[in-house]
Amino acid sequence: MLAAVTIVLVIGGLIFFHELGHFLVARACGVGVSKFSLGLGPRLFGVTRNKTHYQVAAIPLGGFVMLVGEQEGESLPENFTPEESFSNHPTWQKLLIVAAGPVFNLLLAWLIAWGLLWQNGETVILPEIGMVQADSPAAKAGLAPGDVILRIDGREISSWEKITPIVYNAKDSPITVEVRRKTGFGTEDLAFTLTPMQQELPNVLGRTFKNWVIGVSPAQDITLIEQHYGFFESALLGLGKVWTYVEAIGQFLKDALTLKVEADSLVGPIGMGQLIGMSAERGLSSVLELTLFISINLAVLNLLPIPMLDGGHIAFFVIEMAIGRKLPDKFKETALRLGLLLLLCLMGLAVFNDVLGLLNG
Repeated sequence: MLAAVTIVLVIGGLIFFHELGHFLVARACGVGVSKFSLGLGPRLFGVTRNKTHYQVAAIPLGGFVMLVGEQEGESLPENFTPEESFSNHPTWQKLLIVAAGPVFNLLLAWLIAWGLLWQNGETVILPEIGMVQADSPAAKAGLAPGDVILRIDGREISSWEKITPIVYNAKDSPITVEVRRKTGFGTEDLAFTLTPMQQELPNVLGRTFKNWVIGVSPAQDITLIEQHYGFFESALLGLGKVWTYVEAIGQFLKDALTLKVEADSLVGPIGMGQLIGMSAERGLSSVLELTLFISINLAVLNLLPIPMLDGGHIAFFVIEMAIGRKLPDKFKETALRLGLLLLLCLMGLAVFNDVLGLLNG
């Protein structure tokens, strides 16, 4: 029961904040909003205030803000004026309204990161090697348990978490790992050159995925330190955390487009529900951390220049601003149909992966 309630609250909250961005910027630009819906499908309940009908619908997997006059020449709802028509506003205002949804998801992620860092601080895993996998790049290069990783390719390593994205981005290119090793006479700084290898690893849903590794794991006895931050320091660190996630998601998408990611790594609504349910068992902080990550995913994915997504509409507006005239309606309609087909295919693949994961236990 707790998992089901958490799933509804998390997904509903993310959708609400996304649509709230569209709504607030539309109203700030003077565009009328006839309906604000949290959820899709049949209306459950709602209320009308200041010409806008706010409703909750039966299917909690989406939502929408219905702008007045989205299409040129369409009749306006009662009590709305032509000045409130979306199609009558400048292109740059249309772009801001459409972009506001993903931007608000990034804003939400930052606020969550800020709050978690300020309230809880963070646990840092020190970059001390505890185990070296046999026949791994690290073992072949000469890395040993007890080595403390100082730098990789010249980049400072202050925590274990900083190692993974550097190794992943390097892939099969050589990297230089600088370590500090204890000796009988003190310590010695050493440098090793090695090339990451690809390895299948299990994820939290029990599926396997391919990742680039060097074959080391952290020490288990003295690896954790607690760090706490002030109010404004947490805000800055929260921005950095959000950007780190954006970079990681961007790299994943880049690899997916170049077919360097397995198709079965795509997670759909069932898998997402499983993740949220697992986080609910671990407490509020875990739920908020996952919400942060999903919110950034939602923002980045929505900004992709695919018709039917916010990014597709933004691309249309940018082109129109560049050429100084509107794109033909027929071109837009064809692009939107193709975008819808692509999204349906991706959703179908994601759901297939979810179902296959359930069948495989």
